[in-house]
Amino acid sequence: MSTTDIVSGMTNHEPPDHENLLGARRSRVRRTVGRFFDPYRLHPRVLDALSEVCRLHEGISSEKDTVLSSAVSRRSMRCIFLLRGCVVVQALQGTPRLWRGRAFFGTSHVWREGTGVLENPQLVTRGAFTALSVPGGVLHDVLAREPTLGMALLRMTFEQQQVMEAVYGASTDAPLLRVAALLDYLATPRPVVVKAEDGRRVVTPQRKLAIEGPSQTDIADCLGLGRATVEKALATLRQEGALRSSTPGKRKNRYYEIADLDHLRLISMGAVSTKIS
Repeated sequence: MSTTDIVSGMTNHEPPDHENLLGARRSRVRRTVGRFFDPYRLHPRVLDALSEVCRLHEGISSEKDTVLSSAVSRRSMRCIFLLRGCVVVQALQGTPRLWRGRAFFGTSHVWREGTGVLENPQLVTRGAFTALSVPGGVLHDVLAREPTLGMALLRMTFEQQQVMEAVYGASTDAPLLRVAALLDYLATPRPVVVKAEDGRRVVTPQRKLAIEGPSQTDIADCLGLGRATVEKALATLRQEGALRSSTPGKRKNRYYEIADLDHLRLISMGAVSTKIS
């Protein structure tokens, strides 16, 4: 798989000629931890403590999917902090759910005591991603020393519960509204890349809103809808101008670009009439 797995500064037996490389890796882990927790304004001491125990995972391919979790003992189960990308979370029993970047997975591993075996939901990325992982027991130990981290994790849990209710709890709404609400949640700003006169690809300061990674089948499974129903809803959103229609020669597989976010949100709330409800 096209991923890199970067270990934080926990290891101290590397040869001397690897010191510069290890220092660079530590810096990357620390920067990623800082970016993830930036909205929660944690003390640098807390971020440093997390950086010492976190492992950084990155996937650069938009076409490759990566399994980020597996079922092992409770003490060694890994908690996942997803900074960038999209994942499908599949519990042993239950409906899969799509989540975007800046999400935390592993609440039960941290707050419950004991070392027995616990169901561990499978997390599978959809395309490129950046994530941090840490064993649940190790994170529990950091929480014991740094209670402000616990408050941040509780806030994340509350925010994700709000998403569950707003996006996945509206099962009685029309399929079009539910698909629109999910796309609104998953959409993230992405750089606009253009081709220069010399043929080079140049990243511009402009940004566009798009969802990259989940398939129509993923959307259907997460919302409990048929694939044909999702395909019909996406076609309607393009006809309504909420989603941008595909241009010949450009990628359209597992990619959805938002053309009008305000209109998409109005559709998700049922505030505008459409050709298909």
